[in-house]
Amino acid sequence: MSSKNKKNSQRKLAWDWIVTQSTFTNRQLRIAVGIPHHIAYQLTLFLIEKKRLKKTYKGKGAAGHEYELIDPSPMRFGTGNIKGHRYTKGRKNSAKQKCWNTMRVLGVFTIGDVSAGAEVATCTSSRYIRKLMLANFIRCIQKDSRGCEHSVAVFRLLHNSGPLYPITSDEGVFDQNTQKQHSYQCLQGTSLNGSLQKEPQHGKQKLA
Repeated sequence: MSSKNKKNSQRKLAWDWIVTQSTFTNRQLRIAVGIPHHIAYQLTLFLIEKKRLKKTYKGKGAAGHEYELIDPSPMRFGTGNIKGHRYTKGRKNSAKQKCWNTMRVLGVFTIGDVSAGAEVATCTSSRYIRKLMLANFIRCIQKDSRGCEHSVAVFRLLHNSGPLYPITSDEGVFDQNTQKQHSYQCLQGTSLNGSLQKEPQHGKQKLA
């Protein structure tokens, strides 16, 4: 079985299990179906975009996110179906496009969330997030508490202008959707371990 056919088979098995659940986490999905973490995470992102699931709780790390099934109607998983994105410009499969897709779906995320959803290296998503922060596309809302094993910086997407990824350069960020150039700003605390405007969150966060 080819790698692509194997992935589609795993996703079909995962969907067959999901429709039997009212709510579940990525960890439960991964264990129940026996699929890798990145396959489970990408599938839930895809199903959210297709209005089949909604996220009801943001846990510590992608494995702890909780989802609710809202549309159990049958699905087909074939070549090109899982991504769910259409592109009219730019490099279709670039790492930045994949990161941007993931950030648009999540809205609030960590570097690890973006890396897992986009299947890119942490250093790649980290560099891209830092540049988007400098151009005010993203804000850090919860800093990384050093020394705490499970504490990571949390970010919010502020400027979701469309499906095409913002192009970063030494001069700034070019928004392909609006055809506008955004200059980098000298912001205090632009390190990914810091917080620009901290918005503390307490307990379980229910999402609309």
